Amino acid sequence: MGGSFLKHRVFALILCLCLVFLLACEVSPEVSVDISAPVSDEESLNSSSTEESEAESETESEAESETESSSDVSDSDDELDETAITELLASIGLLPEEDKPLVTEELIRFVCETKGRGALEGITASLKEGSYTRELWHDKTGDTLHVLRERMNGVTSIELGQTESGLISLGFGGDFSFCDDYVIGPAYYERGKGLDGIMDSEIVELMKAFDVMTLNNEFCFSDRGTRNPNKSYTFRAPTNRTFIYHDMGVDVLGLANNHVFDFGETAFYDTLDTVDAAGLQRIGAGRDVDEARKPLYYIINGRKIAYICGSRAEKVYHTPIATETSPGVFGIYDDAMMCQTIEEAKANSDIVILFVHWGAENETYIEDIIRKQGKNYINSGADVIIGAHAHNLQGVEFYKGKLIAYNIGNYLFNAKDRDTVLMSVEIDGDGEITSRMLPLKQKNCYLSMLSEKEQQRVRDHIASISVNGYVASDNVIREVISVDF
Repeated sequence: MGGSFLKHRVFALILCLCLVFLLACEVSPEVSVDISAPVSDEESLNSSSTEESEAESETESEAESETESSSDVSDSDDELDETAITELLASIGLLPEEDKPLVTEELIRFVCETKGRGALEGITASLKEGSYTRELWHDKTGDTLHVLRERMNGVTSIELGQTESGLISLGFGGDFSFCDDYVIGPAYYERGKGLDGIMDSEIVELMKAFDVMTLNNEFCFSDRGTRNPNKSYTFRAPTNRTFIYHDMGVDVLGLANNHVFDFGETAFYDTLDTVDAAGLQRIGAGRDVDEARKPLYYIINGRKIAYICGSRAEKVYHTPIATETSPGVFGIYDDAMMCQTIEEAKANSDIVILFVHWGAENETYIEDIIRKQGKNYINSGADVIIGAHAHNLQGVEFYKGKLIAYNIGNYLFNAKDRDTVLMSVEIDGDGEITSRMLPLKQKNCYLSMLSEKEQQRVRDHIASISVNGYVASDNVIREVISVDF
């Protein structure tokens, strides 16, 4: 009996040891689990929680890694931006002299921030290769150097954005009258057809299609004032007549002429105020000389264009010339101030257009004095010169490859039978300028299109009175290239 008891005790001890061993195996992390064995719901939940926790941990780790990587890239981009800026700054010495004052560190950083590093790298590469031109700024950024500087400092020009065609089209007509004391205004109201009573609708559509359309306003806007008793012709329209310009699609009025002061200083001031209130732009006259000579700037297709207007229309001065302290027109009887104005405008813009009131009235010949002035103005930086006042077409001349259209005559001024033109200046995507003249007819207080045969007659006439230019069959004004044998 004693031996049997001992055996039972030994067996119990062994059994206890086995149980302890099994329990130890169940909690040990190193024990493998048979995935084919059935698992309880509780065990499954615990397992999922563990896996999700591990997955979240891995995701957080990856996110931290990506953030660090992104930070590295950002730092790398910043370093590359600084490298691009530094390289271009180091290359400034390779710029043409006229560009060096314009390309400052402030501008370079502005371009990098707004246009991207690639623009700077492209310009630096061109400088090193010796292929740099100022046009490259427009090619790389969509804006010229002058426009970039204006954007950096805050745009003050009139900005018209991008044209669908990529072409800038600027329209110009000569002398226009819509006053009560001459014939066009009365004809408009007597015929009762609105604008159709004084010009072809096709012409109106052409005018409206221009990005900017300019005419010479050959009268004053006022409901008061006193007629100048020393003048044979004086022209005044009521202040409610500005609607005609909106109907025609006109944007800019040249006021530097010999009729803007016909009814004195009061009516002159009324003219300035009336034009402004109508939302039209004006050039060539003001309350003092600074206002009168101030250029009008437009930004179109990333290019900055300046308009300047002046007058030397009178042999006997009836129209005051603006001074530092008195109102009037921008007088160009002396070239000094006009040349200075052109130089200043050219230093701040890409293209300078002069719209001037000059030339011998009712004649087709070109006065020597205005030929001399035209060359002075081009030497000062003008790119295109367009004249009016003669009431006749006068010829064209190219000087240093730039056009002087001495007189585009009446646009719609009186009842006489006169040939005239609708002139355009076109600027393409490369900044190249092409000018055209579409022949028209003013007759019986009406402006009309011409047949092709009649257009060719006008083109031939312009060629016969020009210095070294002609109007081709596509209406492009071309230079006659002489060949020496």
